[in-house]
Amino acid sequence: KEMTTFTEYVHDDTYSDAVLVVSDQHYPVHRLVVCKHSNYLQRVLRKRKKKRKKDKYDEFDRKVVDITFATEEYNHHFETILRYMYGENVLQGLNGQDCFEECQVLLAVAQQLDMPLLVDLLAEALHVTWKNIVYFLEVVIASLLLVACGMRYW
Repeated sequence: KEMTTFTEYVHDDTYSDAVLVVSDQHYPVHRLVVCKHSNYLQRVLRKRKKKRKKDKYDEFDRKVVDITFATEEYNHHFETILRYMYGENVLQGLNGQDCFEECQVLLAVAQQLDMPLLVDLLAEALHVTWKNIVYFLEVVIASLLLVACGMRYW
């Protein structure tokens, strides 16, 4: 049985009831989807709408939330986090050093958004990736030692 995803609704403002603003980028979202994954978004989207400067999203009576991340680099990874919330496998296709670096940044963003399931998933991916890196290094070192020892005996 396939998992139900809502990936076709990423960036689709049809039925969206909130807008997340990250570094001047507006993301129309569906509270039901994003709040399922993020305790932080549950808290901020549950609060009453504060007075804010009118913008084009106010005409649809959507709650607009500004999200400020610890670093500018995190802003660029929010898109990936959003796709994960809508059901996309964001780790698919990543491997080796790329996976390790991407997982580290995504983990920091997921921690800031208080996303326990994604934090666990990324921590496991980092652990597996780290174990693979260590195993690879052990194999390389062992191979070098065997070559070095073999050369002495010739």
